[in-house]
Amino acid sequence: MKLSNKTIKLITDATQLACILQIDGIILDSDGIRGYNDEEGVIIAALEDFNFEFEILGLARLQNLKNKLNLLKSLDSVQVEAVPKSNNQDIIEKLAFKSGKIDFSFRCALPKTIKDIPKKVLNKKPNFYIDVTQEDVASIIQGTTTIRSANMIIEADANQVKFKFSDDTGDLLNYTPETELGICGDDKELSLVVNLKKMLPIFRIAAQSEKFRLNILRNNIVYVSVNDLDIFVIAEV
Repeated sequence: MKLSNKTIKLITDATQLACILQIDGIILDSDGIRGYNDEEGVIIAALEDFNFEFEILGLARLQNLKNKLNLLKSLDSVQVEAVPKSNNQDIIEKLAFKSGKIDFSFRCALPKTIKDIPKKVLNKKPNFYIDVTQEDVASIIQGTTTIRSANMIIEADANQVKFKFSDDTGDLLNYTPETELGICGDDKELSLVVNLKKMLPIFRIAAQSEKFRLNILRNNIVYVSVNDLDIFVIAEV
């Protein structure tokens, strides 16, 4: 079966993002797109029915797929055929890509071998939110190189937001962005420890837009939307 340009773009975007977040596999079906890095507590999801041409598709070895996708100069001219198993038409065995002089195939994974998440139960209603600009992300990156810190502390109230860095020697660095804390719940003050190893890659890709919204949900779960894909970072215990 031939895949639409919309499906090809969704596969490409999800693969690129999953590789950045070190997510090993993604599932695409009538419930949407889902991937989970269990060790780091990072989820990507787009939970809606995209009317995919297939019933279900499992993709693993995503770095390998990403490397192959990088051979394609433009998605506009790409043709992709989803080839089902000969003995089970519901299971996609491989994707066959063709663009100009280049063609390649990629063997798919059994969806049951990919760690899934509960579907349609992700509550995206924030307790707080902060609008973060490209300048803010550049300053955060500069802060991490100036102060060798594994974490960043976000402290905020209705008057001010601060990004705070500290290292093992006790040196401190604070950055105050030109933004306000959006308060959606009963709590009026925010204190959140952000693991920079997890969040910096997300900040970098989200900052490709002029600005993005950093949402803090219940239990200090961080939620960011990138290219119509939702990223959830589970708070460390």
